[in-house]
Amino acid sequence: MQKLTYPRAMLMSALGLALLAGCTVRPVDSRIPGYLTTPGGALLYNDAGQCWRTAAWRPSLAIPECDPDVVRRQRELAQEEEAPAVEEDAARNSTLVAVAEVEPVAPPAAPAPPATQPFLLSADATFHFGHYRLSYAGEQAVATLADRIRLRGGEDLQVRIIGHTDRIGDAGANQRLSEQRANSVRDKLIELGIPAAAMTAEGRGENQPVTAPQECPDDLVHCEQILCLSPDRRVEVEVSGTQTRALRPRPVRSR
Repeated sequence: MQKLTYPRAMLMSALGLALLAGCTVRPVDSRIPGYLTTPGGALLYNDAGQCWRTAAWRPSLAIPECDPDVVRRQRELAQEEEAPAVEEDAARNSTLVAVAEVEPVAPPAAPAPPATQPFLLSADATFHFGHYRLSYAGEQAVATLADRIRLRGGEDLQVRIIGHTDRIGDAGANQRLSEQRANSVRDKLIELGIPAAAMTAEGRGENQPVTAPQECPDDLVHCEQILCLSPDRRVEVEVSGTQTRALRPRPVRSR
């Protein structure tokens, strides 16, 4: 039987395709969240003695056996956030006690309706990755958003659409992509009957992330970092105006 051999370039190409396939997020059968384990629940280690992380790993899932430094930092951050909250609660309680000793506390008034109502569209669920054209699911999400906007109505209706990206890639390209995605949402809302004069669209690029730098460090595997930074890829829609009348939906021709 003749032995088949493959050129080195073909082997490298196959390896590259395998690595790209690894970017597809699939459920991992693991007994310890964030880490690969045997079916019996034992941790798996690489040749350097480090634990294997899954794509779902987050600093909040760190365990002392694998990431003691991350666990220690998470505890420090929790203590730093807890201390001001405890001091604020103590000050608030002492103020309430002092007021109660002087005069009865009046019942709280009903909260006024917010002047601005925010909506959030996940870019990963609304657009194809790296593109600005709405996916089918994205069109359905914007249609639902249009219905919610009509509920506010009012002659002073204002809709502000702001696109955001993560920090991966070129900053200039991210800026352009955020603007294009915001305009795609605006164009679809116009098609669905929301007045064009009531809307503005802008992009902020990667300048206003939701995630913290220590939450998605640069030393993560690329696919893990893409997944970790998904909250940063979003389109925010701020709707304001007096609720006086509902806008009538514009009939949309089927395509």
